[in-house]
Amino acid sequence: MELQSRATEQFAQHMETVAMAAPGLSEQLAAAAERLVRTFVQGGKVLCSGTGAGALLARHFADLMLHCFERDRLALPAMTLSNVDFGYEQEASGNALPRQLAALGRPGDVLLLVSSGAGDELQQAIAAAHERELSVVALTGHQQEEQTRRTLLDQDDIVLSVQSENHARVLEVQLTTLHILCDLIDTQLLGSP
Repeated sequence: MELQSRATEQFAQHMETVAMAAPGLSEQLAAAAERLVRTFVQGGKVLCSGTGAGALLARHFADLMLHCFERDRLALPAMTLSNVDFGYEQEASGNALPRQLAALGRPGDVLLLVSSGAGDELQQAIAAAHERELSVVALTGHQQEEQTRRTLLDQDDIVLSVQSENHARVLEVQLTTLHILCDLIDTQLLGSP
C-alpha cells in the first residue's frame, strides 16, 4: 500500500502543478499560437530545439507539426535542430545549435526552445536566433525564467515558464503546454472541433 500511496501523491503533485501553471501560461500560449500560425501563413518555419529532456519534447512538437495532433491537416513546416556536436572539433565549444541556426534560419522564422535545466546553450541559441532575425518562443523551468528574460532582447519573444522547482513536474507541464499549443494552432487553421 505504501507504493500505491506514493503513486497517488505523485498524481496529486502533477495536478497541483498543472493547476498552478494554467492561469500564468494561458495568455502566453495564445500569443505563441498566434505567432506560429502567422509564421506558417507568411511562409516561415519553426526550428525546434531543446536541452536535456527538452530536446525530446522539441522533437515531439516538430513531429506534431509535420504530421498532425488530434485532427488531420496539411503538414506545417517545422524541423528539429540538434544541440549534439557529433564530435566535430569546431563544435566542441557548444556552438552546434548556433551554426545550424545560421545555416537554416531565415528572418521571420521562429525558434522554439524547450529547456527545464540551466545552461549556456539556451543563451547561445537565443543570441544566434536574434542575429538571424528569428523570434523566440522559450519553454523554461522556474529556475531559468529570470535568466531567460534577461537574455531575450527582443520584446516580441515569448517565455512560457513553468513555476515549479521539481524537474519532473516541469517536463510534464511542458509536454501539456506543447499539446495545448498544437490544439490552439489547429483551432486557428481549422476552426473549433
